[in-house]
Amino acid sequence: MTEWMLSLLCCLLAMCLASGVGRAEHGPPSEIVGGASSPACVKLSSTYLYAPFVSGVKGRKGGAVSFTNGCGETMRMTEVVPADKKGLVAQLVTLDSGQARYSHFLYTTDGDDCVFPISDDSGHQKCKNLPVPSQATLSLMLPWAAHFSVSGSLASGKPVTAGGLLINPRSPEQAIDWYLPAATGGDVEAQYKLGLLYARPGARNDNAAAMKWFTTAAEQGHAGAQAALAIAYRDGTAAKQDFAKAFFWFSVLTKAPMDMFDVMRRETGAQLAPAERAAIAKQAAAWKPGSSPDIP
Repeated sequence: MTEWMLSLLCCLLAMCLASGVGRAEHGPPSEIVGGASSPACVKLSSTYLYAPFVSGVKGRKGGAVSFTNGCGETMRMTEVVPADKKGLVAQLVTLDSGQARYSHFLYTTDGDDCVFPISDDSGHQKCKNLPVPSQATLSLMLPWAAHFSVSGSLASGKPVTAGGLLINPRSPEQAIDWYLPAATGGDVEAQYKLGLLYARPGARNDNAAAMKWFTTAAEQGHAGAQAALAIAYRDGTAAKQDFAKAFFWFSVLTKAPMDMFDVMRRETGAQLAPAERAAIAKQAAAWKPGSSPDIP
């Protein structure tokens, strides 16, 4: 790992800890790219599905897509792609008097019309649909790089749809190709993630591409991308060393005196002439996301 990447990762970790975003991981990381669900009360997210008691799970590489029914009525998922006769490992979590209740089964196209709670909770029950009560969460285990789509209906008959891609964002060879269309389409988080992936050492390392996507995301207000740019310009590893640009982005990031980025800002600013430092600080204070800074 390059010195620049190590410095960047340390800063980003500190940002997560400061904002309370840090979380424990209980399995391989997974992330949904280009995900969408309808209606708005149906929430789509990536998660982990730990079901070692289901035959055939051991050795599978993937994550899980979860659908949380935030609507005030029961939801029934009737079509899941990909799904075949082998089946997808599935888990339904409901709340009963504040206590979580888990039902495990295999989602297959040739399964049964199941009702909750299912009769066989060992994970071997085969279901082609299952009612998802209000406030319950249905999770489906999928392989990496899986396109998925789900459709069904609420009790009132209103259609439910969801879809996207499930990837392993720690695999640059795979993730770059999935993030690229989303980033090109204007997704700021995908732009930032592309920058991180291109900056990693390895066969697909491309510092010019990393700086391009960091810049695109930073100019839209993404704090992680702004930190990446500031560190890259300060250290001169992924781009030509430029203390003026580094000072600008550190100034944008600084929220309070003596915070992490304020220390870096002052150290970097010490490399500039007082008049230049003052001009850039004024420009950073006036800068608004959505514009390209004109730094001398």
